[in-house]
Amino acid sequence: MTDNHADQTPADKTPDDAKTSDKRKRRRGSYARTLIPVVLVALLFRAFVAEAYMIPSESMYPGLQVGDRIVATKLDYGLSVPFTTKKLTAPSSPTRGDIVTFIDPRDGETVLIKRVIAVGGDRVALRGGRVFVNGRALPRAALTRSCHDIASTKARRYLPTPCRAFVEKSGAARYIVFDDPSADYATMLEQRVPKGHLFMMGDNRPRSADSRVWGTVPLSHLRGRARVILWSYLGVDGVRWKRFFSALK
Repeated sequence: MTDNHADQTPADKTPDDAKTSDKRKRRRGSYARTLIPVVLVALLFRAFVAEAYMIPSESMYPGLQVGDRIVATKLDYGLSVPFTTKKLTAPSSPTRGDIVTFIDPRDGETVLIKRVIAVGGDRVALRGGRVFVNGRALPRAALTRSCHDIASTKARRYLPTPCRAFVEKSGAARYIVFDDPSADYATMLEQRVPKGHLFMMGDNRPRSADSRVWGTVPLSHLRGRARVILWSYLGVDGVRWKRFFSALK
């Protein structure tokens, strides 16, 4: 006894089979024609308008926390050729106090996020943790709440020891910084920021490798200005609903 189905060849397909096959091909073609423009628009949006970025470290704590997903707009500082530091338009300088994403000047690849402390032509120095720009200290006031009160229990592993919390003002931005004014990193001789460069620092000063360590950042390395926390999730904390859609300052 033979199996007729096993002996069937492509030539044995019925007209209904052929119609079904044609419908599937047309459907796949329709999907492709729909998806390709969507993908292209998404890629262009990410390349030229805005992109998401996940906070990987504690360097900007407490304002930005590990697991925050932020949105950075790209039109603020000039258009770049995607995946390069080449600018399509003349790069414009951020304002002191802006939180920006940029390409690490050490490897030319890694994306970092810090706060702009000084711009090209400024003189910047640190004395006992206090930041001086052009000979004037950035205004700051000590908080009565301790670092441990501000940080969640699970986030206290990110705190410097010892730690003091301050509200600092730079430009129009007011933000909390964590600091240890007695530490070695808290003092830096005055230096002038080269034209076309920026001096960056993290808000969690003892836990941030920044321009104090690896120097200034060329304007060409800027990627965007951080605007909002879109959503926030960290395994040990779970979903942090209160941080959703928080504007950055």
